[in-house]
Amino acid sequence: MSVRMVYNVANRALRYDAGQSVVLSRAEEQDVKRECERHLQGRGSRRADRVLHVRLPLRPAMAAMPHWLDAPKSPNVRFKLAEVRLELADQRPAERRMVAAFNNFMRDKVRLEQMDMMRAPTWFAERGHVTPNRIAGGRRRWKDGHHFADALKRRGYVVLGAGYFSTVFKKPGSDRVVKVCHRPDNWLDYVLWATKAGYAGTFAPRIFSYRRYNQGRDGEFYVAVMEELAETVDRLSCRVSDGRAVRAAAHLRSYININHDQDGVAADRLFAGALRFAMEFRIEFRGANFDLHMGNWMVRFDGSLVCTDPVSHGRSTAPARMRTSDLLALQAA
Repeated sequence: MSVRMVYNVANRALRYDAGQSVVLSRAEEQDVKRECERHLQGRGSRRADRVLHVRLPLRPAMAAMPHWLDAPKSPNVRFKLAEVRLELADQRPAERRMVAAFNNFMRDKVRLEQMDMMRAPTWFAERGHVTPNRIAGGRRRWKDGHHFADALKRRGYVVLGAGYFSTVFKKPGSDRVVKVCHRPDNWLDYVLWATKAGYAGTFAPRIFSYRRYNQGRDGEFYVAVMEELAETVDRLSCRVSDGRAVRAAAHLRSYININHDQDGVAADRLFAGALRFAMEFRIEFRGANFDLHMGNWMVRFDGSLVCTDPVSHGRSTAPARMRTSDLLALQAA
């Protein structure tokens, strides 16, 4: 298996070559970067060979082995080959000018928004009375997210997927799913920002309603009704030979994490508007912990790319509940 990549010597950035559908893990990418730097320091950037071949072991047990050691003389050991082309300078001035102009536009936009926030009045609200475990009429509230998930299973909902802190359910015959997050995070802030910015239904999932339970108490969780998506990108990369969504997700992840302009332009060529989405997302959530692994990128049934849960940790500042009419009004604002 061969993976074609490009290492920019000026920016110290690694990106995938055009047409490449196989994506390496983060640890393997770091190994490739270290090997490129070692090659440049040994021979110099001007005299170095333009193409470098890096062998990466396929076995998990071999991953902990230093890659500069020789492999054991065993016929069963197999390697995946990373073919890296060294790029001494940026050869795309038109793309660089386009990205610089868009960065200036976004910088002015953020400055205007900050000035509007300074002019707006600040309101302070006190925390209301915390409701007891039982509400009027004696109906019992949910103890935690697992209690709510068990109730969905008893009503015929099936599990579509599960992550570290959330589970997605679907009722047979419906085109919507129910996401139950067992530990509160700022995912609601992300989807509300995407709805207001116009990315709901394009690069962000469309939600129809949500509600937070046990707010401010033990067992706090939230439930959201959202559109059904087809599959995650990491599973898609194992079967699809085209790899359009896989390449776009890899480019966007590289652009958001290390601000590599060429990756943003390459993603925008695959999916129009991807560069603007990545720029506005990075400005909105600057300082947050990004969680952009391939499991948090999904595709719809029509093949469009969706960034499902790119931020992690932190408390949400979203309202306790929003219905479909509230979200439509937020989108039209």
